[in-house]
Parts: sequence; C-alpha cells; structure tokens
Amino acid sequence: MDNSKKLIFKLGEVSFDDNKVRIHFETATESVLFEDIASISYKQVAAGNPKVLMVGMSLAALIFILGLLLGNTLQLLLFSVLVVVLTFVLTFTIFKMIWDEVEIESKGGKIISYSVVKGKGRASMELIETKKREITGK
Repeated sequence: MDNSKKLIFKLGEVSFDDNKVRIHFETATESVLFEDIASISYKQVAAGNPKVLMVGMSLAALIFILGLLLGNTLQLLLFSVLVVVLTFVLTFTIFKMIWDEVEIESKGGKIISYSVVKGKGRASMELIETKKREITGK
C-alpha cells in the first residue's frame, strides 16, 4: 500500500457478481474481474478525529475572541493556546479513529481501496481470495 496517500475512511461493501468482485461505496461502485486480481492486502490505519479537532479549534478561537472583547487578552490567550494543545493531544490519542484498509490491485495497475471496521480487514481479504479461488481455480 502506498503510504503517501491521504488517510480517508471510505466504507465499502463487498459483493460478488458473475466473475467479478464489486466494492459498493455510498455514491459509486467499482469492480474487477477475479482473473485480473494481482494482489489483495490490508492494513490497520489510524487518523485524528476531525470532529474533535474542529470543536477544539472553535473553542480556542471563541476563548481568544472573548479575551479581545473583555480586554483580558494575555490570560485568555494563554488559555486558548492550552486548549489548542489539549485539542491536538485528544484528537490524535484518545479520540483517534482506527480502521482497516483493504486494497485490491489488478494486473493492469488499477487499485481499489476501501475501508472496513477495525479488525475486519483480514476477513474481507480472505473472503475475496476464497471466492477468487472458487471462480478461477487458482
């Protein structure tokens, strides 16, 4: 898997139709023929929770603006810096998002990447490999 890609939770649901594996997303579907699958892999990924980050940064901005309005800028500025630091700590530790990322690469180089619940990547990969063996005999 390419580590330079952005980490995006892209929930996909696997189905099998004729001799294809299909990955259904919220707004699209991608597919590849079983005989064209070159490799399947999965890994666990983690990223900061953007909702926690937005709430924390909004709170820090609100505290800073309140400090400007009340004229007590130094104390509230320091407090807003503390809120920003705490926000980053919480975003990337306690409230971190963790999921499994599965990638199917075709012989032509097409990569279909989808997300599954943490701990379900291996099962999803093995399901596709089992179905591929049934269809192709390989």
